[in-house]
Amino acid sequence: MTTALKYDFFPVALSGFATVAQFYVQHEFLTAASIIFVSLIWYFWLVKSRKNSQLLARAKSQSKNEEHELISQTLDEFAGMFADEVAVLDSDLGRVRQLIAESVSELQSSFTGLNDQANGQLNMVLKVIEQSRKNESEASTAEAMTLSDFANETNELLNYFIKQTLDTSKDSMKVMHGIDDIAEQMGCVNKLMDDMKAIADKTNLLALNASIEAARAGEAGRGFAVVADEVRNLSYSSNEFSEKISCVMSDAVAKIRGAQSTIEHMASKDMMFAISSKQKVDTIFAEIDAMNGSIAETLDCVSQSTANISQEVGVAIRALQFEDIVRQLVEHIQLRLQGMLKLAEKMDNCVKQSDSPGLLSEEMANIRSEMSLLKEKGKGSAEKVVMQQSMDEGDIELF
Repeated sequence: MTTALKYDFFPVALSGFATVAQFYVQHEFLTAASIIFVSLIWYFWLVKSRKNSQLLARAKSQSKNEEHELISQTLDEFAGMFADEVAVLDSDLGRVRQLIAESVSELQSSFTGLNDQANGQLNMVLKVIEQSRKNESEASTAEAMTLSDFANETNELLNYFIKQTLDTSKDSMKVMHGIDDIAEQMGCVNKLMDDMKAIADKTNLLALNASIEAARAGEAGRGFAVVADEVRNLSYSSNEFSEKISCVMSDAVAKIRGAQSTIEHMASKDMMFAISSKQKVDTIFAEIDAMNGSIAETLDCVSQSTANISQEVGVAIRALQFEDIVRQLVEHIQLRLQGMLKLAEKMDNCVKQSDSPGLLSEEMANIRSEMSLLKEKGKGSAEKVVMQQSMDEGDIELF
């Protein structure tokens, strides 16, 4: 009979194990330990219950008080062990929920601060852009001048200065050409002075001839000799004056040549400086334009980057909703463990307080009915808890 009871017991045990496995199959890895533990406890309880049934079946040949005492002692041990393990699991699950809540709170605060910093950066960039646009719109007034206006004004002034320098160089070249003409005219004057000297020399020669002829005439040519001497003196004076003029003209020509060389050098230097300065100014303003374009492009990139940061932070904050789902799962596990604990207490009280086998069977049937209700209730609650399967945006706010 013992063998028959043994083979009859294993289907019942396996059925109970399958019922418990189906009852907890909807949970994830976090509840695996609880499922295995409760299933093993349930299995051992079935073993004890079957043994108790065997003991009750043989109650006619043994002392009823001893059998009841043995059943009560066994169930007391089982209930104590079950209560201790459930308490440990409940404490561990509570600790898990607390750790997750604290970590998520810190992460949420960190991401919120990051989002605030990104928004502050975006506001500063937008403020700079807005101020730049405002200055451009008010550039027509006397109080406002943009960097672009300042650059344009500077460019105009430099172009005016360069134009004046070029004009001065051109005028210097004209002056140099005029000096060349004066130098040529001075050469003509020198030639005329040479002609005047030649005339003076001829006059002196004629005066000498007249004096010779007057000396030959004797007393009759004395008056003519006086005139000839005066003409010769005049020739000497004219020749001396011509030499002085030649010296002055030579000195003037030398100075004009020096001035011509100086003006030519200055005009050439001014022209080269003006051309080089204009090239440098054009290069500088080209670089300024390129820099302005680069700054505008960089500001656009910063604005886009800030928008991307804000978007990514929003996604990260939404992803933190897993804490709410895990919290609901942990709370659901705790509720189901508490239900199992209450059910075990009812079993213990039922066996302790029931002396009649028929009444015990009736109480066991009631307990099995409560087990079915607990199973259906747990199944419906599990479906509600795990309804949120994605971290995408939804209609339900979990925080």
